Amino acid sequence: MVNVTVGRKSSGNTEVTHTSLPMLRIPNTTRNNIVAVLGEFVGTFLFLFFSFAGTQVANTPLGGPDPNLPCIIFIALAFGVSLTANVWAFYRVTGGMFNPVVTLALMICSGFPPLRALLVMPTQIIAGLCAAGVASALFPGPLAVTTNLGGGANIVQGFFIETFLTTQLVFVILMVAVEKHRSTFLAPVAIGLSFFLAELTGELTSLEELHHGN
Repeated sequence: MVNVTVGRKSSGNTEVTHTSLPMLRIPNTTRNNIVAVLGEFVGTFLFLFFSFAGTQVANTPLGGPDPNLPCIIFIALAFGVSLTANVWAFYRVTGGMFNPVVTLALMICSGFPPLRALLVMPTQIIAGLCAAGVASALFPGPLAVTTNLGGGANIVQGFFIETFLTTQLVFVILMVAVEKHRSTFLAPVAIGLSFFLAELTGELTSLEELHHGN
């Protein structure tokens, strides 16, 4: 129960009274049922949305040859495994966010100091530019990392696809890394799998702008 403390002067002393917030006056059973219903709705929605989205990507014609599914899977694995490995290496040192959106979400949830967030976010963007530059210099041919819409998706569809994918990633980070529990040490695995799923789903239609490094 969350209480609001109200103080008032009386005979030179301060009397402290506790008043419960009206919206929290819900019986435990009712509150638990509401949490269970909302949690199951969100969980079922996300599970089926990404399942349906992945199926749609695999079966979407491009007006030419069929989607290069091995290429899509390879790219998704590259991003997912790379994120898993590096988050696991850095999350006890810096938090292992590697993404301004994640940093902003943690700052809003009071999981990251605002000043540090303002310092880290431009650093992440600069690091992404440096990574792209080094990759372009080391490997032959033009850098093939693009952020154009594909698969016939329009701007509105691309925007909402990216919104859902980013929401899924940030939600997983908040639930497995910010909320401390016995399996928190496995958070990098869940985060990497979430990013792999997002890349797998969005690679064809939105060409995955979810990560600023793209």
